[in-house]
Amino acid sequence: MTLDKLGGRRWLTSVGLMLTAVGLLAYGKLTGQQWVDLVTWVYGIFAGANVTQRGVEAARDVKAGKAEDPPQ
Repeated sequence: MTLDKLGGRRWLTSVGLMLTAVGLLAYGKLTGQQWVDLVTWVYGIFAGANVTQRGVEAARDVKAGKAEDPPQ
């Protein structure tokens, strides 16, 4: 199974961080507020990275002349 079929490295990293945070919360090493803060940061960074990647890919495609099908 390839990495892309599992969701990609960013997704797997964010899931790993979430599982780690849940474990730390369960063992009392994180407070509820710390867990919420961590979740907010992890998924904020994940979403920001995805938006940035899509923007870079779109700009690259436009520069290479691979624009979407023109509307008719």
